[in-house]
Amino acid sequence: MAHAEPAASARCPFCGHPLRVVQVHGHGQCATCGTNVQPCCDGDSCTAGQPVPERPAG
Repeated sequence: MAHAEPAASARCPFCGHPLRVVQVHGHGQCATCGTNVQPCCDGDSCTAGQPVPERPAG
């Protein structure tokens, strides 16, 4: 699982802990409480050979 580094003031809107997002099955979850903080791919498509961009927190 990949971990995203938190921004200086980013906090989970559900548990209030500093936000560390873990990618699980195509969506981002708070590493502390496990709540889905980034929705699934939102219908985006991926082109083979190109990196998938990070989604902004919040």
